[in-house]
Amino acid sequence: MRLRTLSLGLLAAALGGAARAADLSDFQSLCVATHAESKAALAAADAAGWMALPDALLAQLRRPGMETAEGRLKSDNGGMRFMMAAHDAALSNIPGAKIDACAVGLVPGDAGLADQIKAWAAVPEMAAMSKNGMHVYAFTEEGGRHGPVDMTGPDPMATWKARHGALVVIQDQPQLTLLIYGVPSPTSPN
Repeated sequence: MRLRTLSLGLLAAALGGAARAADLSDFQSLCVATHAESKAALAAADAAGWMALPDALLAQLRRPGMETAEGRLKSDNGGMRFMMAAHDAALSNIPGAKIDACAVGLVPGDAGLADQIKAWAAVPEMAAMSKNGMHVYAFTEEGGRHGPVDMTGPDPMATWKARHGALVVIQDQPQLTLLIYGVPSPTSPN
């Protein structure tokens, strides 16, 4: 997911201000705590005072496979944060895979979050899926700890779904940091 460069530049300029400290709290409370369930994630954002994402911006943020996404927005003197949640989103690099996805974006970007996500995921990065500034981690929750999932086998989605896996993605750019949390959709095949 990428915003158009011009739109990002305008948003960043309009919302400029002091840089905020790297913080995963929005991602944790809106996406992880709700297990990426879209209605719960949106309700958590509403309860925290986020406002509806304007239709024009939502249209720019939606990508193929994310047609069901809805979003919220919050801004302050440090910039803008947005969140989006979608049921049955598609994974472009795993055909047929459907996930429930929740994303939090920060404008301007926050490079400090990449190390925090890596430490929180606590599993090796999936090199085959990590490209162009995007870092992907797949894991399962095992005894309160994250365990790696082999997504290279003959049926990676079946393995991941059977083990109640989760996926976290961070795309980090100076103008935008995007954090995505996804879990297999109950309607996903396998």
